[in-house]
Amino acid sequence: MADPTPVNNNSLHMHAQGDACKRCNHCNHCNHPNDSAQQDSGNGIWDMYLDEVKEDDKRISDAWKEDSNGILVFTGLFSATVGAFIIEFYKQLSNSGNQTVIPLANGNFSIIANPPSPSASMIWANAMWLISLVLSLTSALIATLLQQWARRYVEMPHRPSDPKDRARVRSFLFLGTGIYKIRFAVQIAPTLLHISVYLFFAGLVV
Repeated sequence: MADPTPVNNNSLHMHAQGDACKRCNHCNHCNHPNDSAQQDSGNGIWDMYLDEVKEDDKRISDAWKEDSNGILVFTGLFSATVGAFIIEFYKQLSNSGNQTVIPLANGNFSIIANPPSPSASMIWANAMWLISLVLSLTSALIATLLQQWARRYVEMPHRPSDPKDRARVRSFLFLGTGIYKIRFAVQIAPTLLHISVYLFFAGLVV
């Protein structure tokens, strides 16, 4: 004899958690959302995060590149000028205090005395110009490294990959700017260049 008790359709959904995942992709009664829906929702959040920080990252990297380009152009011209002064004065330092022997046609020799030993002011001037050249080249090196960092800072978070991974890469790079003192490097490069220019003019005055 058949059981007269009516069957409740909702009872079909009252099954174990494992059965729910096997029987249906989305079970409202068991409150087990679809995994793909969760993944799409998570990717959307990471995409929103990347879109929000994209403009700020571009603004920061553009500022780094502009500063670096100006430093590199000025450093190239300035280093060439300082190098020319160093070469000319170094010749005078090398020949000072020596004697040159010149053979004559009749078999005799003529001794020509070179200028006396260089003065202290000349030595100081060459020392200042050498330090100025070193600081100028150091500033150019820092500017070149900043350009490379700015390019990687913008490109790496936007390579084709999972949005979550790209967001993690961006966060890693952003934290790296603080750990490795990138902002300090941005400020120290023009500072070294200014000191280099001051030393060059000081060498001219001495």
